[in-house]
Parts: sequence; structure tokens; C-alpha cells
Amino acid sequence: MSKFIGSNALERLFPLLVEDALQVYEKWGNDGTNDPFTSLHEIVFTLAARITVCREFSEDPKKIQALISIFKRLEAGSSHTSILFPWFPTPARLKKIVAGVQLYRMVSVVVLSRKENGRREDDPLQAMMDKGLSLTETTMLLSLLLIGAITNTGNVVTWILIHLEANSKWKLLVQNEARQLYEDSQTFGPYHNNPQQLLTMASIEKQTPVIDCCISETLRMLFKGPFLRKNTGGDIFVDQKRVPHGTYVMFPTADVHDNTCFYPAPKKFNPENFSADAVHERQQHGITFLGWGAGRHVCPGRKAAQITMKIVVILLLSKFNIQILDEGGKPVRRVPEQLEDTLFKVCQAKEAVTLCYDVRH
Repeated sequence: MSKFIGSNALERLFPLLVEDALQVYEKWGNDGTNDPFTSLHEIVFTLAARITVCREFSEDPKKIQALISIFKRLEAGSSHTSILFPWFPTPARLKKIVAGVQLYRMVSVVVLSRKENGRREDDPLQAMMDKGLSLTETTMLLSLLLIGAITNTGNVVTWILIHLEANSKWKLLVQNEARQLYEDSQTFGPYHNNPQQLLTMASIEKQTPVIDCCISETLRMLFKGPFLRKNTGGDIFVDQKRVPHGTYVMFPTADVHDNTCFYPAPKKFNPENFSADAVHERQQHGITFLGWGAGRHVCPGRKAAQITMKIVVILLLSKFNIQILDEGGKPVRRVPEQLEDTLFKVCQAKEAVTLCYDVRH
């Protein structure tokens, strides 16, 4: 399935991903307020559905809302309790089963429609159909792909904006970079009539160094939980300690991300930590950043997640003037704490935040 989240697939889908995001922003109107952890998650979910599932879902807002509801219940049913006691019929577990049935029915409708009409698409769902997978297998694989795509990405986007609001210097730099890219590409011209004026994947990969640094720094500050790995091979030695076959090993990422040898002020938001010079200087210490995994366990959806986050942020800042407000209705000056989740997931803030926006003229 890597062909569907690789560079070639993303480049082919890129104009559609931009259009998907623009359509959602158009529905916001000229000004207003919303909960960014909800509104931006919806956009990320829409783009993720385009990449990892099928066109029929991503282009239907009602299906997107249905999927969001389904995946909330799937996630709620995957708690610590369900892992420790998978046989215990908790209410959340029962809701998870019902959500799985609903997803199965949604997928089956699309599969049957394609078969009856002899219609084919170039997407993960079609690939599974061509391999002859059952509806149950297809539903399970699609859910895993989508969960992998949305678990952290939507919340990370909001945390980027929160950190930028609390750090006016970096907000201005990101805003200028995004808007300059927009003006150069004329993204918001007549979209279908001017394909040569589209924002391109190459441009947002090569012309957004500040946004790249802000994404990495936000991940560094968010990821403090443990990586958990099982030794499925033979006995190995780590720092002269034997790790037998079948043993689970946990590594607290905070030991790297909060290490003052690598990051002199680890509690401070400083995207310069990921400038080319800073990264080069840290290379002598080996692995010093685990935001995308490392070694043999690098996130396979890294590029898809980065492209998704950049589309959401660039178009948001290009289309609107925005502020992130705290519970008192004032621009965020102190970054709120993150809700804790020991399953290594990026969670929402403990305090409510509001996205206030008005369209740029």
C-alpha cells in the first residue's frame, strides 16, 4: 500500500487535496470562530480519506462526518482497559463494535456500486478489490490506513498554530512564507481554468523551510511518551544489557527531546533547533529527534502527513487573518498543557482554545 502514500501518488492527488481544503474553508464564510481541534481535524480527515480510502468518501461531506463519528468511537474503544482486558464488554467496546459494523456497511456500498457499474478508481480501495480481499479484510485494512493518517496529524496542526500565536516572531515568519507562496502560485484563482497556476507539491516541499522547522519543533515539544518495541529476533545487547527474545522495550522520547545537550532550552519553542546548521551539529550525537520515528521504524506516512499539514496551514494563513484565543478570549501568550495519553498520541489542550478568523482582502 506504500504506492498510495508515496511521492508519485501524492503528486497526482495534490491538486485534489488543495481543492478539498479550499472547499472546506469556503464553507467557513468570511469571518467567525471555531474550535481548531475540531475544525482543522475535519480538514485533515477529508484529505486523509482522499489519500488512504476512496474518492466516494472524501468528496461527500456527510460521509466525512459519518467517518469522523465512527473513528471517534473506534478510538474510544481502544483504551488501556480494552488492551488489558480485551474480553470485557465495556460500553466503549460495544460502541466500537457498532462503529466497525457501520464502517463495513459504508465500504460495502461503494464496493458494490463499483462492481455493478464496472467503474474503477486508482485508490487503496480499488487495490484491495483487485486483490480479491473480502469486505471484512478490506474494511479492517482501510480503517488501519485511515487511523494511521489521522491519529496525530489533525491535533499537531492546531498545536503548530497555538505555538505560533504565543511566539509572534515565528507567526509572522510563517505567515509571510505561506502568503508569498500563495501569491507566487495564485492558488485562489479560477482553480479548474488555470491549472498552470496551481500550488504545486514541489513548491511547498522546497519553498517552506520555516514551516518545516516549525513542524519539527512542534513535534519535539509534543512527543514525550515512550516508544514500545518487542524483540522478535534473537537475544540482543543494548548498552551491555541483554534483551531476550520476546521482551518488550520502552524508550522515553523525553530523554532525547528534552535533553539539554541537544536542545539548550528544551521547554522553549525555538524552530531554529531544526535549522540546517543546528541539525548538522547534532549529527555527531546520533539520533536526536524521534518525531517521525527512527532507524527501522520511520513513519511510512511521513511525507503524506507533512504535505497534509502544509496544505492546511498554508491555505489557512493565505485565505484568512487568524488568532488563537485562550479561555479568556485573548490571544494565546502561554501555551496550554496537553492532555496526557500514555498510548503515545498527540492530544488536545487541557484548556479550551478558539480559532478567530476573518477573510483577507
